[in-house]
Amino acid sequence: MVTNPGTGAKHPIDREMRWNFAGSRGASLSLDEFLTEQEAAGVDFFAGKEPWLVGLHKLSWQTFFRVCTEEMDDLSQKALKLVIQYCLEVVEEAEEKIRGKATLARIEAALNVQYAEQYENKVYQYRWALRHPVVKEAITRAMRNRFSWR
Repeated sequence: MVTNPGTGAKHPIDREMRWNFAGSRGASLSLDEFLTEQEAAGVDFFAGKEPWLVGLHKLSWQTFFRVCTEEMDDLSQKALKLVIQYCLEVVEEAEEKIRGKATLARIEAALNVQYAEQYENKVYQYRWALRHPVVKEAITRAMRNRFSWR
């Protein structure tokens, strides 16, 4: 994670630049471009009013279920972006706990260790979010582009 040397503050743009959502490693695709690509492919994003998103610019374990309902059928493009960014944060936290080179297998193992079937558990929330096909595709692509299997 890149931080501002003067303040130590984390910048969201730096986090997003670390992830590539392209279908292959040879290409490059931002999260916004990925979501636009999904919409062009026929994904129907929720277009109604979203009072639950007012003032929400980033998800946390406390606000996760304010956005991710049981059905997860009412997610707008903005809401999906927040959920995907949150999931990437969970992956990055798992990566920080790994000694040595982070691989897909080692990250999966680190996530498994942290899992507990509790609403406030971040890995539980991560797996909950992966039930949505767009979230799952985004996370799968991002992880495949960033980490090797071994």
